[in-house]
Amino acid sequence: MKNDVKVIDLSDTADDGVRASVNSILENVRLLTLATVSPSGAPYVNTCYYAHDSDWCLHILTPPTTTHAKFLSSNPACAVNIVDTNHKVGDPISGLQLHGRAKLVDETHAQRSFETYTEKHKKFLEYAPNAEFVYSNFQSRFFRFEIIRGKLIDERSFGSENYIEFSVRGRS
Repeated sequence: MKNDVKVIDLSDTADDGVRASVNSILENVRLLTLATVSPSGAPYVNTCYYAHDSDWCLHILTPPTTTHAKFLSSNPACAVNIVDTNHKVGDPISGLQLHGRAKLVDETHAQRSFETYTEKHKKFLEYAPNAEFVYSNFQSRFFRFEIIRGKLIDERSFGSENYIEFSVRGRS
């Protein structure tokens, strides 16, 4: 089994093929699986819609009363898995495993998350015209997941079982 590991910095434009592949997955997949940790250390996983921005951050909309949001409030460290759920066995695999931290977006910064989110999920505009409306009329709030490092697999672009590890400069 081949497992070539190439570590790159996503902030570096020297490897545009990797950046393009990461962006393509982030743009084309709508759901992610978010793994958080309880205060006692027990793992917890859930599924969320997300959108991403040019700063290598993901924006998630979820009520702060959910189990995963409560866990993030006590420990922002988390991991995300993004993979096409329509994948068929035998087809080339593509996906991302991301590690980072997620924090609640306060009302004064929510409009940027709203714009990022509705750029990908345009139908949400039928329910809310802006972040102020969301924060005034819904329980849900935006959480911003800052990617620190990750692993890419894109067999169509980089070959079978070729995992590429990456990081985002200035984040640890």
